Amino acid sequence: ACSMNMTGLADGTCSFIVAEEPAGECPDVFGDCLTGTCTGTDASCEVRAAGSDCGTVTCTNGTVHQPQCNSTGQCDQTEDTFCNGHICNGNICDDDCNNQTNQCISGYDCEDSSDVCLKLVGQPCGGNTECLNGQCVDGFCCESTCTGTCKRCDMANTGQNNGLCRNTTNNLDPDNECTNECNGSGACE
Repeated sequence: ACSMNMTGLADGTCSFIVAEEPAGECPDVFGDCLTGTCTGTDASCEVRAAGSDCGTVTCTNGTVHQPQCNSTGQCDQTEDTFCNGHICNGNICDDDCNNQTNQCISGYDCEDSSDVCLKLVGQPCGGNTECLNGQCVDGFCCESTCTGTCKRCDMANTGQNNGLCRNTTNNLDPDNECTNECNGSGACE
């Protein structure tokens, strides 16, 4: 452009546009990663910062999907936010299961007193508060506290489904309870 209003230089001196692009070449529309302004340093449009929200938010299978801009101005990245076991309510997480199991995604159930969805037996966990029965053992919501020598609650060490407290497989001792290994019958060799 050659207008002072667009380039900041004297009228008649042509340069890159540093103001809002009047021809609409750098539109600022919802969902777009363009700012509506030319960069002023080259023949390109300014882009929103990488990680800026763009596009239409969706929620499926208990996870909110927020499209985001990449560093080149494309709306092609997504930030996913897990709904902590709750189902979607439109494009947002439902935050109250209302004592109803069907308000939680598969592998979760509604805890009556707090109306939150908690993990069922067999689901991976990082602490007792994540499990409906309050028993996170060996990284899984377990059917019991699973105490005792050579007892585990994970398939990798029992050969049984995660969440079932069973004897540790013969010749294993993941908890270092024995001088040698477990015998497969709930005791040391």
